[in-house]
Parts: sequence; C-alpha cells; structure tokens
Amino acid sequence: MLIVSSVAHAQTTVDLSPEKDNSIYSESENSNGEGKLFAGQTCDDNSRRALLEFDIAAMVPFGATITDVTLTLNMENVSPGAGTQDYSLHRVAIEWGEGTSSGGGEGAEAVAPDATWADAMFETVAWDDMGGDFFGIPSATSAVGEVLTDYSWSSAGMVTNVQNWLDYPGSNHGWILIGDEGATCNSRRFGSKDEGTAPVLEVTYT
Repeated sequence: MLIVSSVAHAQTTVDLSPEKDNSIYSESENSNGEGKLFAGQTCDDNSRRALLEFDIAAMVPFGATITDVTLTLNMENVSPGAGTQDYSLHRVAIEWGEGTSSGGGEGAEAVAPDATWADAMFETVAWDDMGGDFFGIPSATSAVGEVLTDYSWSSAGMVTNVQNWLDYPGSNHGWILIGDEGATCNSRRFGSKDEGTAPVLEVTYT
C-alpha cells in the first residue's frame, strides 16, 4: 500500500518599518535624515532620490523562504500637473547613512553620517558614482500618479533581494527610489519613518 502524506508549510506575513531612510539632492550636499522622502525631478531640473533600508534579519527567521514582498509608500505631495511617471526601486550596492538633518523639498545641511548626492556617508565614504551606487536593472517599477494616496511596489526581483538580505545580512543596503529624471516638474514627497505615514515593507515567508 502506498501512503502519501503532505505537510502544509505555514505562511507568515510581517510588516517592517525602515531601519533608516533618507533623501539626496543633486544640486547640493543637503540631506534629509529625519525629514520626509523626496524623489523625482523638480521644475528647476534638479533630481531627488530616496533611500530606504529594512532590517530583514531582525524580523524574519534565518532559513525562511521569502514568498512575497510589497513596499508601500504614502505620497502626500506632487508638483502640479505632474501627470503619471514610473518610479523604480534599485538595489543599493554599498552602505549609506542617516543623520539628524531635517528639511523640506530642498533638504537641510547634512549631518554625519547622512547620505548626500556625493557621499554615501557625509565626509567619510563617497559614492563611486554621484547620486548613489546602485544596480542598473530595477528591482521593481510602479506608475505613480497625481492622486495623494498609497503606492506599492512588488515583484519577483524584490523577493530575490529580500531573500538575499535574509541569507546574507551584510549585503543589505536597501533600495534607492528614482523617478523620471528625463522630464521636469514631477518631484514627489512621501512619508518617512520620522514624519508622515511611514513606508511599510510587507514580507511573507514560509
């Protein structure tokens, strides 16, 4: 007699807030470690990019298998008439910093170890490439419009990123959010872990 048995692997979902987040500004050495997050292109054709990192290893058991990942950001301001653009998450290649700077759309004077457009950690570690060292192929891309609401990113690439960060915590440097920098007047403001509605990374694992 052949007996076939099966074991159901329970799935668990956890919501993570960023361990750190920050914004960098192409026209200055400003940062926004304790302010809100900015990404996209201003009407003066200056770039903003947002950095986010989540402590996966602290919330997900080692050896777990990641099955689904969704990042949700609350967009609370946008340039008038911006329309809809693609915003992409790229995996960051090196460690970066969050200091105590806090400002608005133009950021504020960087406070070490803040990330800036030139430095991963202000006056300590420079990016190899201005604007951040990140992988060129996006982990995920989502269309972001003018409606002030939540926007989400989810993909197989993000699942792979989070699995690698769980398996090899030293490789976890988070993502950088980049908008459409080929056009102007589309910059957006999102809530951060310190101000507004915080980003949420929803991770499901078995």
